[in-house]
Amino acid sequence: MARMLALLVLILLPLALSEPKHVPAPMADPVGFSGTYRHAAERLQITLDGQTYGLSIESSGGADACSFSGHGELSDGLLQFSLDNWKPNATLTVRKADDRGVDVFSEQEDDRFSLMYFCRGGASISGHYAPLQP
Repeated sequence: MARMLALLVLILLPLALSEPKHVPAPMADPVGFSGTYRHAAERLQITLDGQTYGLSIESSGGADACSFSGHGELSDGLLQFSLDNWKPNATLTVRKADDRGVDVFSEQEDDRFSLMYFCRGGASISGHYAPLQP
């Protein structure tokens, strides 16, 4: 038993004394989109994973409930999310607003009502989302 313990110490001691490996910190959000926002009953969450942004919009319920989630990229200071699964070449755009909030809209004039598809009762996920205070 003592021999096995000594052998184990000889194997593990160099590992314990070695320098810890540097783990890079996650990439910071260069534009500051990441966060939680609110517009009426909708709650918007933006996250960053490497170079890809995640967007999730959920309503707290009711007749006008909305639901959307997708992945997009930063392009010219705007977040762009493809809506190709719903309508080819349609895009959801997120832009920073002056009050630290974000604006959600569709840049294509023909698609201005596209963002209503993700809601019931005539509501839309487009609009101004104010930052949710922690």
